[in-house]
Amino acid sequence: MTKDLNKGISNISYNLLNLPQQVDILSPLAEARNAYSYSADGVKLRVVKKYNSTYNASPIIGSAVNVSLMDVTKTTDYVGSKIFENNVLDRIFVDGGYIKGGVYYFYETDHLGDNRTVINQSGTVVERNDYYPFGMQMAHNQLTNSASGSDNKRKFGNKELDVMGGLNLYDSQARMQDPTLGRFTTVDPMSEKYYDISPYAYCGGNPLSRVDPDGRQFGISPFLLGSNNPFLPLGRVAMLSSSDKIINTARLNSGRRVETEQLQKLGLEKNTESITRIDPKTNKEGTTIPDALKNGQTYEVKNVQKQSLTKQLRLQEKISNENGKNPILHINKDATLSKPLKNSSFEISTYSSAPVAAQDNTKVMKPVVRDMNKPGTEPVKSDWQPIWKIQNKI
Repeated sequence: MTKDLNKGISNISYNLLNLPQQVDILSPLAEARNAYSYSADGVKLRVVKKYNSTYNASPIIGSAVNVSLMDVTKTTDYVGSKIFENNVLDRIFVDGGYIKGGVYYFYETDHLGDNRTVINQSGTVVERNDYYPFGMQMAHNQLTNSASGSDNKRKFGNKELDVMGGLNLYDSQARMQDPTLGRFTTVDPMSEKYYDISPYAYCGGNPLSRVDPDGRQFGISPFLLGSNNPFLPLGRVAMLSSSDKIINTARLNSGRRVETEQLQKLGLEKNTESITRIDPKTNKEGTTIPDALKNGQTYEVKNVQKQSLTKQLRLQEKISNENGKNPILHINKDATLSKPLKNSSFEISTYSSAPVAAQDNTKVMKPVVRDMNKPGTEPVKSDWQPIWKIQNKI
């Protein structure tokens, strides 16, 4: 997205990481410019916000801002858990809340990790938030920042809501999220792994049971699974019949666990760089993110029943061949390989993976509700039992 005239955003420019670098806002409410600075790995370090304090006009939406009239500058620096406003310490984020002005504030969250209530150290509720499914705040919130003085910036999904100049976008680290439209403003950096889902979609279009911590991968809310895991990643979830069994969380986590273990054994670091090439089969451009990349040679770790020469592997083969190398496929030894894959230039090595309980990989079954006051107890029956289906991404 390079502009959003509904909000009066006349221009957005991006850096090499596809993160917003400068945002110009010109609407009946404000004339402003936000400039963002990041570290080399995309961590936000500073935001400089300039605006016209005497602005009072009805501009032509989409026209350019007049920077010379912006007489107020506000600089926000992000130093780990500390936030500085104009070089003065503003707050310190701690586990479950933050400290501001010598006062502790604590979050009460819902099943998705959204901050619904802010309570100060005296036990007084100073802010209450209700959200529409994709994170837009409801107008009937009984307590607001201005009324309570809490000045809480983290809202839906515990993400910072940038409201300066009417921007109203959530910072999801890897990209910005628009709660009004229910989508991200830029392409998913991991979209190569989710071909059948829009690269702009938030949580694959299902924000009621899924979470996306950083804009790169969504998963089932662990609360719905009665799990202590902070995040359960998956590819795609859809409704299924009520005859399915309880979800096997080991199946969901086994792929990521195996990938991490095997890369460590191979002495390789996890790669996050995306590479674009022309697919030799379709002659169309495609992007892949190899699990590891060393001296121009790609490495891919798989834990599957069957493996063919997919678009992902064809692109990796081309990348390695261009560098005079053969691509590496490290795969579980009991996997069945297609003939085209066997005849390719891939060097195929195998490993023995820890067994996972037999299960139909197309199904994720009923989430369960546990008595949270009695750890270790058996699941408690619930009248609300949504059913899910997973299509694994291979």
